[in-house]
Amino acid sequence: AAKRRHGAVAGRAVGFRGIEPASAARAVRAAAPRVSRTALWSVATLLVTGGYASWYSLGFDLGHLLYSAFGRTLLAKLAIASGAILLGAYNRRYLLPRLSEPGAGEELIRNVTAESCVLIAVLACSSVLAATPPAH
Repeated sequence: AAKRRHGAVAGRAVGFRGIEPASAARAVRAAAPRVSRTALWSVATLLVTGGYASWYSLGFDLGHLLYSAFGRTLLAKLAIASGAILLGAYNRRYLLPRLSEPGAGEELIRNVTAESCVLIAVLACSSVLAATPPAH
């Protein structure tokens, strides 16, 4: 009964309401590699464009990064985003290869939920960053 309940929770977490837990688990196993590959390219793109935007806003001056409101907010965003990237890397490296094992799907869904919460904090930092004038 507990396994069925966890499967139902996992299915609801990924939007499979009303689908049997076994069907939801198969859907997660099918979709996870594609989503992971897309996420990898998205993170790479964000790192390149974010690096350029940071350089454009701050230059190579470490003082701007450490002693301005914009720089400190950027550092906070980078620290929080690093946590999300580490969670995603763990999921990709250790959980995706084990998706056929019992419990790995539930762990993946739990980690993706945590990663989503961390990304909400990154979005909040991005909002503050957008309203903060860069230090030139």
